[in-house]
Amino acid sequence: MAKIHELSELLANQIAAGEVIERPASVVKELVENAIDAHATQVDVVIENSGLDLIKVIDNGEGITSDEVPLAFVRHATSKIQDRHDLFKILTLGFRGEALPSIAAVADVTLQTRTATADTGFFYQIKGGQVTQEGPAAGRFGTSVSVRSLFYNTPARLKYLKKPQTEMSLIVETANHLAMAYPNLALSLTHNGKTLLKTSGNGDLRQVLAVVYDRKTAEKMVGFEGASEHFRVNGYLSLPEQTRSSRSYFAVLVNHRFVKNFSVSNAITAGYGSKLMVGRFPIGAINIELDPLLVDVNVHPQKAEIRLSEEGELTDLITAVIRDRLSQENLIPKALDNLGREEADGAQAAATEPEKVEPVVKPGEPAAVEVANTKEHVIEINAEDQLAEQPVQSFADRYAAESYQPAFTDEAKAAEPTMDYPTAASSAAVDQTLSADNQVEPMVAAENDVLHSNSQPTNNQPTAKQPKPVNQDLDLEDQTAEQHGFPTLDYIGQMHGTFLFAQDQNHLYLVDQHAAQERINYEYYRRIVGEVGDNQQQLLAPITLTYSTADMLKIADYQDVLTGVGLNVEEFGPNTIAVYEHPAWIPADQAADTIQEMIDWVLHDGKLTVAAFREKAAIMMSCKRAIKANWHISTEEAKALLHGLAQAENPYNCPHGRPVLTSFTLTEMERMFKRIQDSHESWQTYDTHPF
Repeated sequence: MAKIHELSELLANQIAAGEVIERPASVVKELVENAIDAHATQVDVVIENSGLDLIKVIDNGEGITSDEVPLAFVRHATSKIQDRHDLFKILTLGFRGEALPSIAAVADVTLQTRTATADTGFFYQIKGGQVTQEGPAAGRFGTSVSVRSLFYNTPARLKYLKKPQTEMSLIVETANHLAMAYPNLALSLTHNGKTLLKTSGNGDLRQVLAVVYDRKTAEKMVGFEGASEHFRVNGYLSLPEQTRSSRSYFAVLVNHRFVKNFSVSNAITAGYGSKLMVGRFPIGAINIELDPLLVDVNVHPQKAEIRLSEEGELTDLITAVIRDRLSQENLIPKALDNLGREEADGAQAAATEPEKVEPVVKPGEPAAVEVANTKEHVIEINAEDQLAEQPVQSFADRYAAESYQPAFTDEAKAAEPTMDYPTAASSAAVDQTLSADNQVEPMVAAENDVLHSNSQPTNNQPTAKQPKPVNQDLDLEDQTAEQHGFPTLDYIGQMHGTFLFAQDQNHLYLVDQHAAQERINYEYYRRIVGEVGDNQQQLLAPITLTYSTADMLKIADYQDVLTGVGLNVEEFGPNTIAVYEHPAWIPADQAADTIQEMIDWVLHDGKLTVAAFREKAAIMMSCKRAIKANWHISTEEAKALLHGLAQAENPYNCPHGRPVLTSFTLTEMERMFKRIQDSHESWQTYDTHPF
């Protein structure tokens, strides 16, 4: 067994650097925090090659005296705490004295500083923990730290860094968090001569949010503030109509320190309550001010996580403040905000489809129920003498000979129109047809005609003529249904425009109509989304989307993933992208929202594969194109929906895992109405009275 020995100072610093300095963004964070602790009001960050070649941080802070500069590069040397009691009342961002020696152990560091009382400045260079140069130098007041050749002596650390665009996006995110935490700090970030971030330092957090995200996003945010016995909170939050698919767009700041805290993030979401859709999160920033005695910031190597006392009081305060603030706002989305997009979609549709054409029903797609052309079947009568005219007489003679038929008969049920949804048996024909055609007709064309054309969100249903059955020999007990044992559902009725009632020989079924159609849509889009090929929709007017600088760098990094799923994305300005082409399966009226959702998945899931991307897209599209609650559908539509559900590979759950239907057995129903009672053998033996 090897003997115990003390590690060298260089090796100890390199080990410490592994905890504190993970990547270039860690260097930027530590150096800017040192500048803030030095009471700097302006900090300039200069980056070259995503921080691998150069990270330079220049501030106008108090500076360091020449005799203290060598001491600043000694481990655990700091000016911010004096004894153990100071650990419980930390008000500075740094306090351990680990940052500079850790950086110097794995890079070539040059520090130049000058205090307000010094006649000259001081120059100090250290590489790999060894001092190479030092001495007096001219310079302005403040401190400038240059870090070159990061991780030059730790190739393993260099090997596991991400792509340059990813590392740069993390640097931008770090700068964004610091800018939001200190709006009174004039912070600039430059990469390879290009300015990525610049704040004015006037103390206005909303202006910082406008720089980090965009002006329109910041304009729609509302301010909030509140206080309890131990906490004071303030910040800005977005309205429920403006959300993202990740929690990372809401910055949590504790005493002006950016942290990650799951309880606080949940409290923010709870403040919105049901106003947020599932999987959507707000945008904004919250600063939590509290006594330093109530927070422990010394629980994480990079101080990214904290431990709070009285956490329950804080989460209750945040939830109540946000809920109260949103209750004061008119949360009805403004139609004018979407009007421009709708007009653009309309112009685009007019350019790509100059004439109205009937949707082509492909094999394996649901066919549309025909809607009567009312102009051909309406006779206007404005005066009594018109009753003797030929059109009215012909109409009367036509129906006079017809005998009365009951509303519900077995023959009438058999003659009702049906819907031909995709089946497993027709999948081969579908694939062949889709590969041969240049245009993919999505399920929307056929399905919306069935479940939207003659459906209204009220009880007043329009009258439609009886369409010709799509499948004359419709048999719900087909091969697909038999494979998974799905029952034959006999439709009974609808409840509150949300649930369908159906039955078989021994069961009563309650079906969630939204979940049912969501399942049918999902299995359709799951196949269609994977067939990008040449089925692309080219746009005359591109769709433009705005993102933060950090997100723009990530989008450039994932360009191949976006291209692989049919999104042709190009830079359209400093913080804007333009989409010139998208897959044909994306409906024109939802193209912008769908594309933004897809790009959000890429931004916040670094391990996202093309297969997972298409799976997510199929789930999203199936939900967006499904009928919603409180939407009344006709008997024909309900039966078509149940038939389509019977053909699904998994008719029991929607893509999100929710159940599609539930059932009561006949025995359970009889027991509910006391038609069947528990047997009591003592009664059966001694009680001989007949009932």
